Amino acid sequence: MDLLNSEFTVVGLALLWVYIARHHAFTRFRNSVLLANVLGLFGYVFMPMAPPRLLGLGFVNDHRDGLITLAANPYAAMPSLHACDSLIVGLVLFSLTKHWWARCSG
Repeated sequence: MDLLNSEFTVVGLALLWVYIARHHAFTRFRNSVLLANVLGLFGYVFMPMAPPRLLGLGFVNDHRDGLITLAANPYAAMPSLHACDSLIVGLVLFSLTKHWWARCSG
């Protein structure tokens, strides 16, 4: 559950910062994140992939928390969605920061 919360927290805070500090770039950033998530949702529903925990290599990923158990498919995984959101956030924040030290801190 921590990974799920951290992704939404980081993406949400990045969206908030861009909205407040660099409003001119917000619409494109928001639309990029939404498009990536919609494409990921279609992939999750129509082409589910086996999660890494089914490989037998020690990965653990149980869906036991609240609403996640109602909507989650325990045999499908979407790790690329988290990677795509991270890539979008990283590229946008890198392109919008003015100082070199802010670009290097990620």
